Amino acid sequence: MIKNLVSGWLPRRDRRSVDIAAGSRPGSEAASYNKEIPERLNEAIRRSQEALLRLQNHEDGYWCGPIFGDTTIDSDTIMLLNFLGRGNSVKVRRIANHILNKQNADGGWPIYDNGPSEISATVKAYWALKFAGHAPHEPRMEAARKRIKALGGVHKANSYTKFYLALFGQYDWRGIPSIPPEIMHFPKWFYFNLYEMSAWTRPIVVPLSIVWAFQPQIPCPPHATIAELFPDSRRHIPLREAVPAHSFVSWTTFFLIWDSFLKGMEGRGGHWIRVWALRKAEDWILERLQDSDGPGAIFPPIVNAIMAMKCLGYPDTDPRLVSLLQELDRLEVPSEDSTRYQPSRSPSGTPRSR
Repeated sequence: MIKNLVSGWLPRRDRRSVDIAAGSRPGSEAASYNKEIPERLNEAIRRSQEALLRLQNHEDGYWCGPIFGDTTIDSDTIMLLNFLGRGNSVKVRRIANHILNKQNADGGWPIYDNGPSEISATVKAYWALKFAGHAPHEPRMEAARKRIKALGGVHKANSYTKFYLALFGQYDWRGIPSIPPEIMHFPKWFYFNLYEMSAWTRPIVVPLSIVWAFQPQIPCPPHATIAELFPDSRRHIPLREAVPAHSFVSWTTFFLIWDSFLKGMEGRGGHWIRVWALRKAEDWILERLQDSDGPGAIFPPIVNAIMAMKCLGYPDTDPRLVSLLQELDRLEVPSEDSTRYQPSRSPSGTPRSR
């Protein structure tokens, strides 16, 4: 009844489309329309149905397909492989091929398919391609640099991009927002605490706080430095320039004052407070590795947790670090000559992440 009622609201040509689609279903009683469909189309419909049924999970009845985002996570993967000392991996070249395939005609990279070029995605892609061995004089690299300049330059990139650049000495840590691990000490009744953040933000921030506390300086391969992206000798700009306050009383102003205070306090106070905070952050991560698909079961927390554990001294053979790298591998989707990564996987049963 409801089906007939909805069909009655549709224009005549849409009702015909609905009926043709219904008639193409296996065992449908609306077979009269099948006689009007060319045999080749009927065959294509049948083969498509069979292909979909082969992809179905026959036990639970669902379909699990890849979830693709933009190239920023592919760029981040190349960064991580270099962070881990695996920059010569064949995988780096395959990921770079995918990044090149997604470059816009204007030289930049978007944050969604067919979208306009975006500064952070473009800076990350350019840097990732340099890691992969692409030279600055290549036409596509020159086009990328022109687009970065047109979009405002490297200083306009977001904080996550600058954070990863700082790991390799390509951006000054003074230009990175403070993420002190002492936030682990804030009680739940405090106005700002860890659990005021969204569930997917927490597993991103906690490992980043560990990395921020260590502020490692990973040697950047000479061919991957990005000095050519900076307009002058400065390797950072103050946050008040990157994120100017809109008014004297605003959340942006509060953030800038708070960040300045935290930077001024860095290195002061009892060392035991920092050690305690790092231990709490480490325990928080390890707890969420148990019976899970990685922290948050999404790409950024997995990558950040890997870097945090390396900062804490975990060897590559540690089972927990190995499991994180395996979860990262599960997000990989290879094709004939390239590789890309999913930000997360489609549901494939009962979720195990926390």
